[in-house]
Amino acid sequence: MNQSSPRKPAQLQNSSSWKKQLQEALELHRKGEWGEAKNRYERILQTQPDNYDALQLLGVLASQTNNHEAAVALIDKAIAINPRHATAHSNLGFALKALGRFAESVQSYLKALHINPDFADAYLHCGLAYMGLDQQVQAIASFDRVIALRANDAQAYCNRGVALAKLGRFEESITAYTSALHFKPEFPEAYFNWGNALQSLRRYEMAIAAYDKAIAIRSDYADAYTNRGNALKELDRHPEAIASYISAIECKADNFEAYLNQGVAHYECLELETALVCYDKVIQIQPDYAEAHWNKALALLLRGDLENGFQLHEWRWKRSTFSSKRRDFKQALWLGAEPLQGKTILLHAEQGLGDTIQFCRYCEAVQALGATVLLEVQAPLMGLLSSLRGVSSLIRQGDPLPEFDFHCPLMSLPLAFKTRLDSIPSAPHYLYSQSDRRTAWQLKLGSTKNPRIGLAWSGSQQHKNDKNRSIDLAELMCQLPVGYTYVSLQKEIRDKDKAALQEFNIAHFEDDIDDFSDTAALCDLMDSVISVDTSVAHLAGALGKSVLLLLPFVPDWRWLLDRLDSPWYSSMKVLRQSSERKWNTVELRTKFVACDFIF
Repeated sequence: MNQSSPRKPAQLQNSSSWKKQLQEALELHRKGEWGEAKNRYERILQTQPDNYDALQLLGVLASQTNNHEAAVALIDKAIAINPRHATAHSNLGFALKALGRFAESVQSYLKALHINPDFADAYLHCGLAYMGLDQQVQAIASFDRVIALRANDAQAYCNRGVALAKLGRFEESITAYTSALHFKPEFPEAYFNWGNALQSLRRYEMAIAAYDKAIAIRSDYADAYTNRGNALKELDRHPEAIASYISAIECKADNFEAYLNQGVAHYECLELETALVCYDKVIQIQPDYAEAHWNKALALLLRGDLENGFQLHEWRWKRSTFSSKRRDFKQALWLGAEPLQGKTILLHAEQGLGDTIQFCRYCEAVQALGATVLLEVQAPLMGLLSSLRGVSSLIRQGDPLPEFDFHCPLMSLPLAFKTRLDSIPSAPHYLYSQSDRRTAWQLKLGSTKNPRIGLAWSGSQQHKNDKNRSIDLAELMCQLPVGYTYVSLQKEIRDKDKAALQEFNIAHFEDDIDDFSDTAALCDLMDSVISVDTSVAHLAGALGKSVLLLLPFVPDWRWLLDRLDSPWYSSMKVLRQSSERKWNTVELRTKFVACDFIF
Protein backbone atom coordinates (compact mmCIF):
# COMPACT_ATOMS: atom_id res chain seq x y z
CA MET A 1 0.00 0.00 0.00
CA ASN A 2 1.56 3.35 -1.01
CA GLN A 3 1.06 6.54 0.90
CA SER A 4 1.83 9.94 -0.57
CA SER A 5 3.16 12.79 1.53
CA PRO A 6 0.62 15.26 2.94
CA ARG A 7 -0.36 18.00 0.54
CA LYS A 8 1.05 21.46 1.01
CA PRO A 9 -1.30 24.46 1.06
CA ALA A 10 -2.20 25.77 -2.35
CA GLN A 11 -1.91 29.45 -1.38
CA LEU A 12 0.09 31.57 1.03
CA GLN A 13 -1.35 34.41 3.07
CA ASN A 14 -0.39 37.88 1.82
CA SER A 15 1.83 39.86 4.16
CA SER A 16 4.64 42.09 2.90
CA SER A 17 6.63 41.67 6.13
CA TRP A 18 7.14 37.89 5.97
CA LYS A 19 6.05 36.77 2.51
CA LYS A 20 9.58 36.64 1.17
CA GLN A 21 10.86 34.66 4.18
CA LEU A 22 8.03 32.17 3.83
CA GLN A 23 8.59 31.77 0.11
CA GLU A 24 12.29 31.10 0.69
CA ALA A 25 11.48 28.56 3.41
CA LEU A 26 8.99 26.82 1.14
CA GLU A 27 11.55 26.59 -1.67
CA LEU A 28 14.05 25.00 0.72
CA HIS A 29 11.29 22.64 1.90
CA ARG A 30 10.52 21.56 -1.68
CA LYS A 31 14.23 20.99 -2.41
CA GLY A 32 14.51 18.64 0.58
CA GLU A 33 16.65 21.01 2.64
CA TRP A 34 14.41 20.33 5.58
CA GLY A 35 16.71 21.47 8.38
CA GLU A 36 17.10 24.98 6.98
CA ALA A 37 13.41 25.14 6.05
CA LYS A 38 12.52 24.28 9.64
CA ASN A 39 14.75 27.08 10.91
CA ARG A 40 13.06 29.59 8.59
CA TYR A 41 9.53 28.53 9.63
CA GLU A 42 10.46 28.77 13.31
CA ARG A 43 12.04 32.20 12.78
CA ILE A 44 8.74 33.46 11.33
CA LEU A 45 6.82 32.00 14.29
CA GLN A 46 9.10 33.78 16.76
CA THR A 47 7.71 37.12 15.58
CA GLN A 48 4.30 35.84 14.41
CA PRO A 49 3.29 32.89 16.63
CA ASP A 50 -0.17 32.77 15.02
CA ASN A 51 1.09 32.66 11.43
CA TYR A 52 -1.17 30.05 9.85
CA ASP A 53 1.08 29.16 6.92
CA ALA A 54 4.24 28.79 8.99
CA LEU A 55 2.43 26.58 11.52
CA GLN A 56 0.86 24.46 8.80
CA LEU A 57 4.04 24.01 6.80
CA LEU A 58 6.11 23.29 9.90
CA GLY A 59 3.54 20.64 10.78
CA VAL A 60 3.85 19.13 7.31
CA LEU A 61 7.62 19.07 7.72
CA ALA A 62 7.28 17.38 11.11
CA SER A 63 5.19 14.61 9.50
CA GLN A 64 7.73 14.21 6.71
CA THR A 65 10.46 13.68 9.32
CA ASN A 66 8.26 11.20 11.26
CA ASN A 67 7.68 13.56 14.18
CA HIS A 68 3.95 13.06 13.99
CA GLU A 69 3.13 14.14 17.55
CA ALA A 70 4.66 17.54 16.83
CA ALA A 71 2.83 17.65 13.50
CA VAL A 72 -0.52 17.15 15.24
CA ALA A 73 0.18 19.95 17.71
CA LEU A 74 1.31 22.40 15.02
CA ILE A 75 -1.49 21.68 12.57
CA ASP A 76 -4.07 21.84 15.37
CA LYS A 77 -2.87 25.38 16.08
CA ALA A 78 -3.10 26.23 12.37
CA ILE A 79 -6.66 24.89 12.16
CA ALA A 80 -7.67 26.93 15.20
CA ILE A 81 -6.61 30.01 13.21
CA ASN A 82 -8.16 28.92 9.89
CA PRO A 83 -10.69 26.08 10.38
CA ARG A 84 -11.96 26.30 6.79
CA HIS A 85 -8.76 25.13 5.10
CA ALA A 86 -9.32 21.59 3.74
CA THR A 87 -5.62 20.85 3.26
CA ALA A 88 -4.84 21.46 6.92
CA HIS A 89 -7.51 18.99 8.02
CA SER A 90 -6.15 16.46 5.52
CA ASN A 91 -2.59 16.92 6.76
CA LEU A 92 -3.78 16.52 10.33
CA GLY A 93 -5.48 13.29 9.27
CA PHE A 94 -2.19 12.08 7.80
CA ALA A 95 -0.29 12.68 11.05
CA LEU A 96 -3.01 11.05 13.15
CA LYS A 97 -3.05 8.03 10.82
CA ALA A 98 0.73 7.67 11.17
CA LEU A 99 0.26 7.58 14.96
CA GLY A 100 -2.35 4.82 14.67
CA ARG A 101 -5.13 7.15 15.82
CA PHE A 102 -7.32 6.00 12.95
CA ALA A 103 -10.74 7.10 14.22
CA GLU A 104 -9.49 10.68 14.74
CA SER A 105 -7.76 10.51 11.37
CA VAL A 106 -11.01 9.60 9.63
CA GLN A 107 -12.76 12.52 11.29
CA SER A 108 -10.07 14.92 10.08
CA TYR A 109 -10.36 13.65 6.52
CA LEU A 110 -14.16 13.93 6.66
CA LYS A 111 -13.83 17.56 7.76
CA ALA A 112 -11.50 18.19 4.81
CA LEU A 113 -14.01 16.56 2.47
CA HIS A 114 -16.88 18.58 3.91
CA ILE A 115 -14.96 21.70 2.93
CA ASN A 116 -13.77 20.31 -0.42
CA PRO A 117 -15.91 17.38 -1.68
CA ASP A 118 -13.58 16.89 -4.69
CA PHE A 119 -10.41 16.43 -2.60
CA ALA A 120 -9.16 13.14 -4.08
CA ASP A 121 -6.09 12.78 -1.83
CA ALA A 122 -8.26 13.16 1.26
CA TYR A 123 -10.50 10.32 0.04
CA LEU A 124 -7.41 8.19 -0.65
CA HIS A 125 -5.94 8.59 2.82
CA CYS A 126 -9.33 8.43 4.51
CA GLY A 127 -9.66 5.00 2.90
CA LEU A 128 -6.34 3.96 4.44
CA ALA A 129 -7.50 5.20 7.85
CA TYR A 130 -10.68 3.15 7.49
CA MET A 131 -8.50 0.13 6.76
CA GLY A 132 -6.62 0.83 9.98
CA LEU A 133 -9.99 0.52 11.73
CA ASP A 134 -10.67 -2.71 9.80
CA GLN A 135 -13.66 -1.00 8.20
CA GLN A 136 -12.97 -2.34 4.74
CA VAL A 137 -16.37 -1.55 3.21
CA GLN A 138 -15.98 2.14 4.07
CA ALA A 139 -12.40 2.03 2.79
CA ILE A 140 -13.55 0.65 -0.57
CA ALA A 141 -16.16 3.40 -0.82
CA SER A 142 -13.43 6.00 -0.25
CA PHE A 143 -11.18 4.48 -2.90
CA ASP A 144 -14.13 4.40 -5.29
CA ARG A 145 -14.57 8.15 -4.78
CA VAL A 146 -10.89 8.65 -5.67
CA ILE A 147 -11.38 6.65 -8.86
CA ALA A 148 -14.49 8.66 -9.73
CA LEU A 149 -12.40 11.83 -9.46
CA ARG A 150 -9.19 10.41 -10.95
CA ALA A 151 -10.01 7.44 -13.15
CA ASN A 152 -6.35 6.55 -13.72
CA ASP A 153 -5.29 6.53 -10.03
CA ALA A 154 -3.31 3.30 -9.79
CA GLN A 155 -2.74 3.69 -6.07
CA ALA A 156 -6.48 3.87 -5.37
CA TYR A 157 -7.06 0.70 -7.39
CA CYS A 158 -4.25 -1.08 -5.54
CA ASN A 159 -5.50 -0.06 -2.11
CA ARG A 160 -9.02 -1.03 -3.14
CA GLY A 161 -7.65 -4.48 -3.96
CA VAL A 162 -6.05 -4.79 -0.52
CA ALA A 163 -9.34 -3.89 1.18
CA LEU A 164 -11.24 -6.42 -0.94
CA ALA A 165 -8.66 -9.10 -0.08
CA LYS A 166 -9.13 -8.38 3.64
CA LEU A 167 -12.82 -9.15 3.10
CA GLY A 168 -11.90 -12.44 1.42
CA ARG A 169 -13.07 -11.16 -1.97
CA PHE A 170 -9.89 -12.27 -3.71
CA GLU A 171 -11.18 -12.48 -7.28
CA GLU A 172 -12.41 -8.88 -7.07
CA SER A 173 -9.11 -7.82 -5.53
CA ILE A 174 -7.25 -9.33 -8.49
CA THR A 175 -9.41 -7.27 -10.84
CA ALA A 176 -8.46 -4.14 -8.87
CA TYR A 177 -4.73 -4.96 -9.11
CA THR A 178 -5.10 -5.54 -12.85
CA SER A 179 -6.60 -2.04 -13.19
CA ALA A 180 -3.77 -0.57 -11.12
CA LEU A 181 -1.20 -2.19 -13.40
CA HIS A 182 -3.05 -1.00 -16.49
CA PHE A 183 -2.47 2.60 -15.42
CA LYS A 184 0.95 1.99 -13.85
CA PRO A 185 2.69 -1.06 -15.39
CA GLU A 186 5.81 -0.65 -13.25
CA PHE A 187 3.98 -0.95 -9.91
CA PRO A 188 5.73 -3.54 -7.70
CA GLU A 189 3.23 -3.25 -4.81
CA ALA A 190 0.37 -4.12 -7.13
CA TYR A 191 2.17 -7.24 -8.33
CA PHE A 192 3.02 -8.14 -4.72
CA ASN A 193 -0.57 -7.81 -3.54
CA TRP A 194 -1.77 -9.67 -6.62
CA GLY A 195 0.55 -12.51 -5.64
CA ASN A 196 -0.88 -12.50 -2.12
CA ALA A 197 -4.43 -12.79 -3.47
CA LEU A 198 -3.43 -15.63 -5.76
CA GLN A 199 -1.75 -17.40 -2.88
CA SER A 200 -4.92 -17.06 -0.80
CA LEU A 201 -6.73 -18.80 -3.66
CA ARG A 202 -4.02 -21.51 -3.64
CA ARG A 203 -2.90 -20.60 -7.14
CA TYR A 204 0.69 -20.90 -6.11
CA GLU A 205 2.37 -21.04 -9.52
CA MET A 206 0.59 -17.87 -10.60
CA ALA A 207 1.45 -16.22 -7.29
CA ILE A 208 5.14 -16.97 -7.82
CA ALA A 209 4.96 -15.37 -11.27
CA ALA A 210 3.42 -12.22 -9.73
CA TYR A 211 6.12 -12.01 -7.07
CA ASP A 212 8.77 -12.47 -9.76
CA LYS A 213 7.37 -9.44 -11.59
CA ALA A 214 7.45 -7.38 -8.41
CA ILE A 215 11.08 -8.38 -7.82
CA ALA A 216 12.01 -7.64 -11.43
CA ILE A 217 10.86 -4.04 -10.84
CA ARG A 218 12.28 -3.74 -7.32
CA SER A 219 15.21 -6.08 -6.83
CA ASP A 220 15.40 -5.46 -3.06
CA TYR A 221 11.72 -6.23 -2.39
CA ALA A 222 12.20 -8.34 0.75
CA ASP A 223 8.51 -9.05 1.39
CA ALA A 224 8.06 -10.29 -2.18
CA TYR A 225 10.95 -12.74 -1.73
CA THR A 226 9.45 -13.91 1.57
CA ASN A 227 5.96 -14.51 0.20
CA ARG A 228 7.43 -16.09 -2.93
CA GLY A 229 9.17 -18.53 -0.60
CA ASN A 230 5.85 -19.26 1.12
CA ALA A 231 4.24 -20.14 -2.21
CA LEU A 232 7.14 -22.39 -3.17
CA LYS A 233 6.91 -24.13 0.21
CA GLU A 234 3.22 -24.84 -0.38
CA LEU A 235 4.25 -26.59 -3.59
CA ASP A 236 6.77 -28.68 -1.60
CA ARG A 237 9.61 -26.97 -3.48
CA HIS A 238 11.53 -26.47 -0.28
CA PRO A 239 15.07 -25.86 -1.62
CA GLU A 240 13.73 -23.06 -3.85
CA ALA A 241 11.70 -21.67 -0.96
CA ILE A 242 14.78 -21.58 1.26
CA ALA A 243 16.73 -19.76 -1.48
CA SER A 244 13.94 -17.19 -1.70
CA TYR A 245 14.00 -16.62 2.06
CA ILE A 246 17.76 -16.17 1.94
CA SER A 247 17.29 -13.52 -0.77
CA ALA A 248 14.77 -11.75 1.48
CA ILE A 249 17.33 -11.72 4.29
CA GLU A 250 20.01 -10.37 1.94
CA CYS A 251 17.64 -7.49 1.17
CA LYS A 252 16.92 -6.89 4.84
CA ALA A 253 19.36 -8.30 7.38
CA ASP A 254 16.94 -8.18 10.33
CA ASN A 255 14.11 -9.82 8.41
CA PHE A 256 12.86 -12.02 11.24
CA GLU A 257 9.83 -13.23 9.27
CA ALA A 258 12.07 -14.57 6.51
CA TYR A 259 14.26 -16.31 9.09
CA LEU A 260 11.16 -17.84 10.68
CA ASN A 261 9.82 -19.12 7.36
CA GLN A 262 13.25 -20.41 6.42
CA GLY A 263 13.23 -22.33 9.69
CA VAL A 264 9.80 -23.77 8.90
CA ALA A 265 11.03 -24.86 5.45
CA HIS A 266 14.01 -26.65 7.02
CA TYR A 267 11.64 -28.19 9.59
CA GLU A 268 9.46 -29.51 6.77
CA CYS A 269 12.57 -31.15 5.31
CA LEU A 270 13.19 -32.65 8.78
CA GLU A 271 16.41 -30.62 8.99
CA LEU A 272 15.72 -29.84 12.62
CA GLU A 273 19.13 -28.55 13.66
CA THR A 274 19.15 -25.99 10.85
CA ALA A 275 15.58 -25.03 11.67
CA LEU A 276 16.57 -24.41 15.29
CA VAL A 277 19.41 -22.13 14.16
CA CYS A 278 16.89 -20.08 12.15
CA TYR A 279 14.45 -19.86 15.05
CA ASP A 280 17.23 -18.73 17.38
CA LYS A 281 18.13 -16.02 14.89
CA VAL A 282 14.51 -14.80 14.96
CA ILE A 283 14.54 -14.74 18.77
CA GLN A 284 17.80 -12.79 18.71
CA ILE A 285 16.20 -10.14 16.46
CA GLN A 286 12.72 -10.20 18.02
CA PRO A 287 12.94 -11.73 21.53
CA ASP A 288 9.20 -11.61 22.22
CA TYR A 289 8.05 -13.11 18.92
CA ALA A 290 5.79 -15.95 20.03
CA GLU A 291 5.80 -17.75 16.66
CA ALA A 292 9.56 -18.28 16.86
CA HIS A 293 9.45 -19.73 20.39
CA TRP A 294 6.49 -21.94 19.48
CA ASN A 295 8.11 -23.25 16.32
CA LYS A 296 11.30 -23.92 18.26
CA ALA A 297 9.18 -25.89 20.74
CA LEU A 298 7.80 -28.08 17.94
CA ALA A 299 11.30 -28.83 16.64
CA LEU A 300 12.55 -29.76 20.11
CA LEU A 301 9.52 -31.95 20.78
CA LEU A 302 9.77 -33.69 17.42
CA ARG A 303 13.38 -34.66 18.08
CA GLY A 304 12.39 -35.99 21.52
CA ASP A 305 13.58 -33.18 23.81
CA LEU A 306 10.31 -33.07 25.73
CA GLU A 307 11.52 -31.17 28.78
CA ASN A 308 12.80 -28.13 26.87
CA GLY A 309 10.12 -28.46 24.22
CA PHE A 310 7.20 -28.33 26.66
CA GLN A 311 8.71 -25.29 28.39
CA LEU A 312 8.71 -23.36 25.13
CA HIS A 313 5.31 -24.80 24.20
CA GLU A 314 3.77 -22.38 26.71
CA TRP A 315 4.40 -19.62 24.16
CA ARG A 316 1.37 -20.98 22.30
CA TRP A 317 -0.87 -18.71 24.35
CA LYS A 318 0.84 -15.61 22.96
CA ARG A 319 0.38 -16.60 19.31
CA SER A 320 -2.08 -14.38 17.45
CA THR A 321 -3.41 -17.35 15.48
CA PHE A 322 -3.62 -19.92 18.29
CA SER A 323 -6.75 -22.04 17.98
CA SER A 324 -7.71 -22.04 21.67
CA LYS A 325 -8.64 -19.07 23.81
CA ARG A 326 -6.54 -18.49 26.89
CA ARG A 327 -8.53 -18.93 30.10
CA ASP A 328 -7.85 -15.99 32.39
CA PHE A 329 -9.07 -17.38 35.69
CA LYS A 330 -8.56 -15.52 38.96
CA GLN A 331 -7.15 -18.77 40.36
CA ALA A 332 -3.46 -19.44 39.86
CA LEU A 333 -2.10 -21.48 36.97
CA TRP A 334 -0.55 -24.68 38.28
CA LEU A 335 2.57 -25.90 36.50
CA GLY A 336 3.87 -28.28 39.13
CA ALA A 337 5.35 -25.93 41.73
CA GLU A 338 2.60 -25.62 44.35
CA PRO A 339 1.52 -28.55 46.57
CA LEU A 340 -1.95 -29.85 45.71
CA GLN A 341 -2.73 -31.82 48.87
CA GLY A 342 -6.29 -30.95 49.86
CA LYS A 343 -6.72 -28.56 46.93
CA THR A 344 -9.17 -28.61 44.03
CA ILE A 345 -7.74 -28.16 40.54
CA LEU A 346 -9.54 -27.56 37.26
CA LEU A 347 -7.95 -29.30 34.28
CA HIS A 348 -9.39 -27.93 31.06
CA ALA A 349 -9.24 -29.12 27.46
CA GLU A 350 -7.70 -27.09 24.68
CA GLN A 351 -7.24 -27.50 20.93
CA GLY A 352 -8.60 -30.70 19.33
CA LEU A 353 -10.44 -33.77 20.55
CA GLY A 354 -7.39 -35.93 19.96
CA ASP A 355 -5.33 -33.66 22.23
CA THR A 356 -7.87 -34.10 25.01
CA ILE A 357 -7.84 -37.88 24.60
CA GLN A 358 -4.03 -37.97 24.64
CA PHE A 359 -3.42 -35.75 27.66
CA CYS A 360 -6.34 -36.66 29.92
CA ARG A 361 -4.08 -39.56 30.99
CA TYR A 362 -2.43 -37.14 33.45
CA CYS A 363 -5.59 -36.80 35.57
CA GLU A 364 -4.74 -39.80 37.69
CA ALA A 365 -1.24 -38.46 38.35
CA VAL A 366 -2.69 -35.11 39.46
CA GLN A 367 -5.10 -36.86 41.80
CA ALA A 368 -2.18 -38.83 43.26
CA LEU A 369 -0.73 -35.51 44.48
CA GLY A 370 -3.71 -35.21 46.80
CA ALA A 371 -5.91 -33.02 44.62
CA THR A 372 -9.58 -33.15 43.83
CA VAL A 373 -9.63 -33.10 40.03
CA LEU A 374 -12.26 -31.30 37.98
CA LEU A 375 -11.99 -32.02 34.25
CA GLU A 376 -13.64 -29.75 31.69
CA VAL A 377 -13.84 -31.26 28.18
CA GLN A 378 -15.55 -30.84 24.82
CA ALA A 379 -19.16 -32.04 24.64
CA PRO A 380 -18.51 -35.01 22.27
CA LEU A 381 -16.13 -36.53 24.86
CA MET A 382 -18.40 -36.36 27.91
CA GLY A 383 -19.64 -39.95 27.66
CA LEU A 384 -16.25 -41.40 26.75
CA LEU A 385 -14.42 -39.77 29.67
CA SER A 386 -17.14 -40.38 32.25
CA SER A 387 -15.19 -43.29 33.77
CA LEU A 388 -11.69 -41.78 33.49
CA ARG A 389 -9.63 -42.62 36.56
CA GLY A 390 -8.56 -39.71 38.73
CA VAL A 391 -11.48 -37.42 37.89
CA SER A 392 -13.87 -36.35 40.65
CA SER A 393 -16.14 -34.26 38.42
CA LEU A 394 -16.47 -34.13 34.65
CA ILE A 395 -17.71 -30.81 33.23
CA ARG A 396 -18.95 -30.00 29.74
CA GLN A 397 -17.23 -27.00 28.15
CA GLY A 398 -19.47 -23.98 28.55
CA ASP A 399 -21.25 -25.22 31.69
CA PRO A 400 -20.86 -23.33 35.00
CA LEU A 401 -17.71 -24.17 36.93
CA PRO A 402 -17.61 -25.06 40.64
CA GLU A 403 -15.09 -23.50 43.00
CA PHE A 404 -11.45 -24.52 42.58
CA ASP A 405 -8.01 -23.45 43.82
CA PHE A 406 -5.79 -23.96 40.77
CA HIS A 407 -6.19 -24.59 37.07
CA CYS A 408 -4.07 -26.10 34.31
CA PRO A 409 -4.66 -26.64 30.57
CA LEU A 410 -4.34 -30.32 29.68
CA MET A 411 -1.41 -29.76 27.34
CA SER A 412 0.56 -28.00 30.07
CA LEU A 413 0.49 -31.11 32.26
CA PRO A 414 3.56 -32.68 30.60
CA LEU A 415 5.47 -29.54 31.61
CA ALA A 416 4.09 -29.65 35.14
CA PHE A 417 5.29 -33.25 35.49
CA LYS A 418 8.64 -32.58 33.74
CA THR A 419 7.81 -35.34 31.28
CA ARG A 420 10.62 -37.08 29.42
CA LEU A 421 10.36 -39.82 26.84
CA ASP A 422 11.02 -42.40 29.54
CA SER A 423 8.48 -40.92 31.99
CA ILE A 424 5.38 -40.58 29.83
CA PRO A 425 2.40 -41.93 31.81
CA SER A 426 1.62 -45.08 29.89
CA ALA A 427 -0.68 -48.04 30.38
CA PRO A 428 -2.08 -50.75 28.11
CA HIS A 429 -5.18 -48.57 28.02
CA TYR A 430 -6.76 -45.84 30.14
CA LEU A 431 -10.12 -45.35 28.39
CA TYR A 432 -13.01 -47.79 28.20
CA SER A 433 -16.06 -48.06 26.01
CA GLN A 434 -19.50 -48.44 27.56
CA SER A 435 -20.93 -51.97 27.59
CA ASP A 436 -24.43 -50.91 26.52
CA ARG A 437 -23.00 -49.06 23.52
CA ARG A 438 -20.88 -52.09 22.56
CA THR A 439 -23.97 -54.31 22.69
CA ALA A 440 -25.94 -51.93 20.50
CA TRP A 441 -23.13 -51.68 17.96
CA GLN A 442 -22.60 -55.43 17.92
CA LEU A 443 -26.21 -55.76 16.78
CA LYS A 444 -25.67 -53.13 14.07
CA LEU A 445 -22.51 -54.83 12.81
CA GLY A 446 -23.98 -58.32 12.76
CA SER A 447 -21.81 -61.40 12.43
CA THR A 448 -18.82 -61.96 10.20
CA LYS A 449 -16.29 -64.73 9.69
CA ASN A 450 -13.54 -62.30 8.82
CA PRO A 451 -11.50 -60.10 11.17
CA ARG A 452 -12.85 -56.58 11.34
CA ILE A 453 -10.57 -53.62 10.64
CA GLY A 454 -11.72 -50.10 11.47
CA LEU A 455 -10.63 -47.31 9.15
CA ALA A 456 -10.10 -43.57 9.60
CA TRP A 457 -8.49 -42.08 6.51
CA SER A 458 -9.15 -38.35 6.84
CA GLY A 459 -9.43 -35.69 9.51
CA SER A 460 -10.85 -32.20 9.54
CA GLN A 461 -10.57 -30.36 6.25
CA GLN A 462 -9.92 -27.18 8.26
CA HIS A 463 -6.72 -28.62 9.73
CA LYS A 464 -3.72 -26.74 8.34
CA ASN A 465 -1.95 -30.01 7.46
CA ASP A 466 -4.98 -31.83 6.06
CA LYS A 467 -3.52 -32.16 2.56
CA ASN A 468 -0.62 -34.16 3.98
CA ARG A 469 -2.17 -36.19 6.75
CA SER A 470 -5.39 -37.34 5.00
CA ILE A 471 -5.56 -39.94 2.24
CA ASP A 472 -8.23 -40.72 -0.36
CA LEU A 473 -10.23 -43.78 0.69
CA ALA A 474 -9.95 -45.41 -2.75
CA GLU A 475 -6.18 -45.01 -2.69
CA LEU A 476 -5.98 -46.63 0.73
CA MET A 477 -8.32 -49.51 -0.12
CA CYS A 478 -6.33 -50.46 -3.21
CA GLN A 479 -3.44 -51.36 -0.89
CA LEU A 480 -5.38 -53.37 1.70
CA PRO A 481 -5.74 -57.15 1.42
CA VAL A 482 -8.97 -59.02 0.86
CA GLY A 483 -10.36 -61.42 3.43
CA TYR A 484 -11.14 -58.74 6.02
CA THR A 485 -14.29 -56.83 6.90
CA TYR A 486 -13.57 -53.11 6.73
CA VAL A 487 -15.60 -50.66 8.80
CA SER A 488 -15.55 -46.87 8.66
CA LEU A 489 -14.96 -45.23 12.03
CA GLN A 490 -15.58 -41.75 10.67
CA LYS A 491 -18.64 -39.67 11.42
CA GLU A 492 -18.03 -37.37 8.46
CA ILE A 493 -17.46 -38.74 4.95
CA ARG A 494 -16.18 -36.46 2.22
CA ASP A 495 -18.12 -36.48 -1.03
CA LYS A 496 -15.13 -37.77 -2.99
CA ASP A 497 -14.92 -40.84 -0.71
CA LYS A 498 -18.57 -41.91 -0.82
CA ALA A 499 -18.23 -43.92 -4.02
CA ALA A 500 -15.33 -45.89 -2.53
CA LEU A 501 -17.50 -46.93 0.41
CA GLN A 502 -19.81 -48.69 -2.01
CA GLU A 503 -17.09 -49.98 -4.33
CA PHE A 504 -15.14 -51.68 -1.54
CA ASN A 505 -18.17 -52.73 0.50
CA ILE A 506 -17.11 -50.77 3.58
CA ALA A 507 -19.63 -50.67 6.41
CA HIS A 508 -20.34 -47.10 7.43
CA PHE A 509 -22.60 -45.65 10.11
CA GLU A 510 -21.96 -41.92 10.11
CA ASP A 511 -25.66 -41.13 10.68
CA ASP A 512 -25.72 -43.39 13.75
CA ILE A 513 -22.59 -42.05 15.48
CA ASP A 514 -23.68 -39.47 18.04
CA ASP A 515 -20.44 -38.88 19.94
CA PHE A 516 -17.17 -40.52 20.90
CA SER A 517 -18.92 -43.04 23.11
CA ASP A 518 -20.27 -44.58 19.90
CA THR A 519 -16.90 -44.35 18.16
CA ALA A 520 -15.21 -45.97 21.18
CA ALA A 521 -17.70 -48.88 21.22
CA LEU A 522 -17.24 -49.35 17.49
CA CYS A 523 -13.44 -49.30 17.90
CA ASP A 524 -13.61 -51.88 20.66
CA LEU A 525 -15.46 -54.27 18.35
CA MET A 526 -12.66 -54.10 15.77
CA ASP A 527 -9.79 -56.56 15.67
CA SER A 528 -7.53 -53.71 14.57
CA VAL A 529 -7.68 -50.08 13.52
CA ILE A 530 -5.90 -48.30 10.67
CA SER A 531 -5.91 -44.53 11.00
CA VAL A 532 -4.23 -41.40 9.76
CA ASP A 533 -3.21 -38.80 12.35
CA THR A 534 -6.61 -37.84 13.69
CA SER A 535 -8.62 -38.24 16.89
CA VAL A 536 -9.58 -41.84 16.04
CA ALA A 537 -5.92 -42.85 16.25
CA HIS A 538 -5.70 -41.41 19.77
CA LEU A 539 -8.97 -43.07 20.74
CA ALA A 540 -7.88 -46.49 19.50
CA GLY A 541 -4.54 -46.15 21.29
CA ALA A 542 -6.18 -45.01 24.54
CA LEU A 543 -8.54 -48.02 24.32
CA GLY A 544 -5.55 -50.33 23.91
CA LYS A 545 -6.62 -51.50 20.46
CA SER A 546 -4.08 -52.70 17.93
CA VAL A 547 -3.73 -49.58 15.77
CA LEU A 548 -1.62 -48.82 12.71
CA LEU A 549 -0.95 -45.11 12.34
CA LEU A 550 -0.24 -43.72 8.86
CA LEU A 551 1.98 -40.65 9.11
CA PRO A 552 3.01 -38.08 6.49
CA PHE A 553 6.70 -37.41 5.87
CA VAL A 554 6.62 -34.49 8.33
CA PRO A 555 4.72 -35.88 11.31
CA ASP A 556 3.15 -33.98 14.16
CA TRP A 557 5.66 -33.52 16.99
CA ARG A 558 4.08 -36.17 19.24
CA TRP A 559 4.98 -39.02 16.90
CA LEU A 560 8.71 -38.21 16.93
CA LEU A 561 11.05 -39.42 14.18
CA ASP A 562 12.32 -42.78 12.91
CA ARG A 563 10.20 -44.87 15.28
CA LEU A 564 7.88 -47.73 14.38
CA ASP A 565 6.09 -47.38 17.71
CA SER A 566 4.77 -44.59 19.95
CA PRO A 567 5.78 -43.94 23.55
CA TRP A 568 2.29 -42.52 24.10
CA TYR A 569 0.37 -45.67 23.10
CA SER A 570 1.84 -49.12 23.67
CA SER A 571 -0.55 -50.85 21.23
CA MET A 572 0.31 -48.53 18.32
CA LYS A 573 2.54 -49.20 15.33
CA VAL A 574 3.61 -46.47 12.96
CA LEU A 575 3.93 -46.49 9.19
CA ARG A 576 5.73 -43.42 7.86
CA GLN A 577 5.64 -41.80 4.44
CA SER A 578 8.88 -41.55 2.48
CA SER A 579 10.58 -38.29 1.51
CA GLU A 580 8.57 -38.25 -1.73
CA ARG A 581 5.60 -37.20 0.42
CA LYS A 582 3.10 -39.38 -1.41
CA TRP A 583 1.22 -42.55 -0.61
CA ASN A 584 1.72 -44.59 -3.74
CA THR A 585 0.76 -48.17 -4.45
CA VAL A 586 4.21 -49.73 -4.17
CA GLU A 587 5.13 -47.87 -1.00
CA LEU A 588 1.95 -48.70 0.87
CA ARG A 589 1.91 -52.36 -0.11
CA THR A 590 5.56 -52.79 0.77
CA LYS A 591 5.20 -51.12 4.14
CA PHE A 592 2.03 -52.97 5.06
CA VAL A 593 3.82 -56.25 4.41
CA ALA A 594 6.95 -55.13 6.27
CA CYS A 595 4.93 -53.92 9.26
CA ASP A 596 4.17 -56.67 11.76
CA PHE A 597 0.44 -55.93 11.79
CA ILE A 598 -2.67 -58.09 11.72
CA PHE A 599 -2.10 -58.90 8.06
